[in-house]
Amino acid sequence: MDRLESFCKKYIRAIDKLNILLEIISGVLFCLLVVLVFISVLSRFLANFSFAFIEQGAAYITVWMVMMGLPLVIRTGSMIAIEFLSDFFKGKVSHKILKTIVDVLNILFYIVVLGSGLMLIETGMLSVSPTLTWLRMSWVYLSFPLGAVFMLLNTVANILNYWERKEKAVC
Repeated sequence: MDRLESFCKKYIRAIDKLNILLEIISGVLFCLLVVLVFISVLSRFLANFSFAFIEQGAAYITVWMVMMGLPLVIRTGSMIAIEFLSDFFKGKVSHKILKTIVDVLNILFYIVVLGSGLMLIETGMLSVSPTLTWLRMSWVYLSFPLGAVFMLLNTVANILNYWERKEKAVC
């Protein structure tokens, strides 16, 4: 049991360190997005001209920022949730068991996103961005499987945390 507890604690610590990196990446992408949107707004206001490549780049940065930020939201439990299930099962099923079931379903969804993202990457190898002709779409699509893996890892960390908080803990 001590080895399992030690593994769980190390896993959670590693995921929390990974999340620091994801937070930095998301923050840098957000700052870049703000600059690009500011330039776009300024060019429209001053010159009545729009740069299509800036708008396209901002869209791609948004996709990456969201996919790198979602694992952080999942880890902190800040995702929007519908609580009717927990209200319905109140007193009948442990809240911890219900959260675990929901998270296992989420993991199945992340696996679907991972598989779909890998197929998108394969498709994106053949296409380039309409305005950023140097950018292969596979680089944009790479955000989906990466984000899915990070969401999956964070969800596993959350499940381990649920079961850690009791006397008869799994970890």
